[in-house]
Amino acid sequence: MFRFAKTGFVFLSSEIYGGFSSCYDFGPLGVELKSNIKKAWWNEMTKIKKNIVGLDAAILMSPKIWQASGHLTAGFADELVECKKCHHRFRKDFLESEKCPDCKGELTIPKKFNLMMKTFVGPIEDENSIAYLRAETCQGFMLILKMWPSQCG
Repeated sequence: MFRFAKTGFVFLSSEIYGGFSSCYDFGPLGVELKSNIKKAWWNEMTKIKKNIVGLDAAILMSPKIWQASGHLTAGFADELVECKKCHHRFRKDFLESEKCPDCKGELTIPKKFNLMMKTFVGPIEDENSIAYLRAETCQGFMLILKMWPSQCG
């Protein structure tokens, strides 16, 4: 990672304030590389292959979608435990024992790891402005495909 930062390709987001894990910013060379990769992939998938078309769904979606799909009522969250010794995290349902599989340390009590990221749209945070970041990429495409024949065909 350090080599990419030194050459101006990619930087840890918010790095001057300690960084923000799993988020990255791209410098001039990184933006060009990322753009070229996207263009090559897009052309391969949608221009060369005749049976594939491009779709793009919004990142923010209405809570009604997630209610209808069962994501809100089914508790779309996993139980997560953390090792008190090595601080590695694990899904509880994947563990075979009550000890850390990496160092045999003691685990914390399970906490809900929410996979639905809630936010608010607009200036007022109330029940009417709740939205969710798309938890599954396919959800948006399924909505587009359901509307597509009536709108385009």
